[in-house]
Amino acid sequence: MLDLIDNRLAAASATEPNLTVARFQMERDPSDARSEEGDRPTLREVRFEGDHLLDSVVACRLIAIDARALLDLSLRVSFTDAGPELARFPVRIGLERDHAIVVTGYGRHQPRASANLHRGLMRAVERAFEEGVVNAKRLESLAERISAFARGNQEAEHATMLKPDDADDDA
Repeated sequence: MLDLIDNRLAAASATEPNLTVARFQMERDPSDARSEEGDRPTLREVRFEGDHLLDSVVACRLIAIDARALLDLSLRVSFTDAGPELARFPVRIGLERDHAIVVTGYGRHQPRASANLHRGLMRAVERAFEEGVVNAKRLESLAERISAFARGNQEAEHATMLKPDDADDDA
């Protein structure tokens, strides 16, 4: 999922991602928890809402320290192929056991621009499944930033986690 939002969104002409909702897996193996009978309390998932969630210490700790899978996210992106006006669209991408979900909203713009963005996002998700990680160096850089931020105790003043890192683009 991190490769998808950090590396593949740009291929769909989606830029300036603002992660607004993130759903993390809490159980290591959900099938084990579901097969158990009894009255044991179980937390299978946790959901965060806000803006620029990857710039949150809590979200970074879930990823880097607790090794929790990021299962579902909602974000707002700019779409560079929507015409002369800056277009922002809401997007949701979710990963399930046997399928992926991609939802693209209209935002305040024409349905045609939303449909074009949606097609690009669908191709990006399909290629992610078919090809795997597109830019390992860039993804490793993001993972290192997430890990360093997770081990700190200071919240970010500004969103920087998903800003382009030009030094990694040539890999």
